[in-house]
Amino acid sequence: MRNIGRLNAEIKFLMAYYGQQQIWWPDNYSWIRIEKFKMPCNINSVSSEVLVTVPENYGYGEPYKDCFIKAGLRVWHPTQYHWVEIPHYFDKENAVNKYYDKNWRYMCIHQDGWNPAKDNIMTYLNQVYTFLCNPFRDWNKRT
Repeated sequence: MRNIGRLNAEIKFLMAYYGQQQIWWPDNYSWIRIEKFKMPCNINSVSSEVLVTVPENYGYGEPYKDCFIKAGLRVWHPTQYHWVEIPHYFDKENAVNKYYDKNWRYMCIHQDGWNPAKDNIMTYLNQVYTFLCNPFRDWNKRT
């Protein structure tokens, strides 16, 4: 059971930040879509739609962990000097890429160390953006 009060507050925050016409969600709150999510300059698009799946137990201990972004995105590789596939971005049809037929691609970005007092959809989206800024970094190492 999702925490609907919390989700409504997060959606209201998203609408204030991105604009009311940029945010979409179904009646069951199973996902939240942002129409024009800004991409970092190393990605081959200025913006992308982002669909964040809302876990069944969100707000009661389960963090955001999956999102989908538009097809065809590539990242500029800093040492190979050409566009390459984004790591953790699955551009092929498979079981986890359930929106493949709608031109979405699965992106595996898990919100580790989730703190319900501090974290929300904006911190998750910030994590997605930060990852896209440097997707070749070893994110398991602490620096």
